[in-house]
Amino acid sequence: MRRRDRQFRRRLRGCIRDDVHRGEFRSDDPYAATMQILVVIDGPGAHAGTGTGSHPEVVTRMAVSPAERELGLENGTLTRRAAALGVSGAS
Repeated sequence: MRRRDRQFRRRLRGCIRDDVHRGEFRSDDPYAATMQILVVIDGPGAHAGTGTGSHPEVVTRMAVSPAERELGLENGTLTRRAAALGVSGAS
């Protein structure tokens, strides 16, 4: 589990770093952005397992909103990108 967690963190940090270099995101510290995003995801991830599919938008965006803020993106950017890619649950 720890190995997979480290791999996931490295992949996410790499994606953030690469997208910062391409001008997609803004971040002075991709590692710090990665860790802040992952810390936020842990809480909603536990809540997602409750099986109730009728969460208010503020709850479903609990991880997305801070990620957008950390990456210097306009509110709703990640949701629109996910929807364009056909990712389910893109709230």
